[in-house]
Amino acid sequence: RTKDFSVHKFGHELSAKYNATHGASLTAIWSSWARYIYQKDINRFCHLGKVIFGLNETNQNDETMALETIKHFEEFFTSLNLPINISQLIGRVLTDEELTYLTSMCTDNDTKTIGNFSPLNYQDVYAIFKLANH
Repeated sequence: RTKDFSVHKFGHELSAKYNATHGASLTAIWSSWARYIYQKDINRFCHLGKVIFGLNETNQNDETMALETIKHFEEFFTSLNLPINISQLIGRVLTDEELTYLTSMCTDNDTKTIGNFSPLNYQDVYAIFKLANH
């Protein structure tokens, strides 16, 4: 399958701007990214849940299972005392100006998309930062 490292780019920008460790910046954005794009390939997220967390399809539709996978990742990150949103990462909610700055940095001022599995444009990147900003 096509690999996707767009979360890595989000993390680089968060780490650079807020002096956050890179691993923590990844966990702070991952679930917001996943919730934003999972419908592009629900089966991919179901498979991930089966392989990593042993989830099964009993009494679940694919969408429920995909969302459960994301929830399990959040619980795992939390169990390791890692952040699952921006305010947990840096201790506060970002301003719209900060979100716009980060989005511009991720997309080279709206000249590039990021990611392969689900290419993200400026509006997508901003939306994901916004989802993680709590």
